[in-house]
Amino acid sequence: MSHAHGLLKTALVELPVHELLRRLLLQGAHYILARGPDCDLRRFGLRVMARRGRAKAAIAVTRKLAVRLHHLWVNGE
Repeated sequence: MSHAHGLLKTALVELPVHELLRRLLLQGAHYILARGPDCDLRRFGLRVMARRGRAKAAIAVTRKLAVRLHHLWVNGE
C-alpha cells in the first residue's frame, strides 16, 4: 500500500482515501446493526431501522460513528 496524491493504491483497488474511509465506516455500521454488541449506537440504529428502514439506519449509524471518531481524534482521547 502506498499513498500518492490523496489516493490509496493497493493491488486490487485505487480509491481516494476519503472514499475508502466512507466505505469502511459503512461496513462498521452494518456490523453494528447486524451483530454488534448491545450499545447506545446499536440501539439508536435499531430505532431508526424500525422507522425508516435498514439503508437509512446504516447511514445514520455511519454518521454517528464518524462524529464519535472525529471527537476522539480532535480531543486526543
